[in-house]
Amino acid sequence: MNERLIAIMLPWGAVDGTLTGNVSAVVELPFPWTFKCVKACASNDSSATLAASGGVTITATAIGDSGNPGEIEADTTSAPVEVDADEAVTFALDYDGAGGTAAVNPSVLVFGWVGEGAQ
Repeated sequence: MNERLIAIMLPWGAVDGTLTGNVSAVVELPFPWTFKCVKACASNDSSATLAASGGVTITATAIGDSGNPGEIEADTTSAPVEVDADEAVTFALDYDGAGGTAAVNPSVLVFGWVGEGAQ
């Protein structure tokens, strides 16, 4: 039984305007947690993609736009994904996908569960 839903906002929300380079962030928690999904979008209709590696694997997947944020799940048939304490999960945002339209004001939220049974 997972007791509490957590939401972690990755720091790209602080990027003002259009991204000009790829960015990444690491989520590493001091306790076990269960990855649920990522909600990601840009304020424009961009070609940006999000990937993850480490305790959670996500192949490059298109994010949404502000009118329709993308919900991205892990590349596994056994969802949700359990992540060990102190295990680093790296999320990488390719700001223009394969050379398409660059993301403006990207927003990425990582959702998971913690508590008894989270691991």
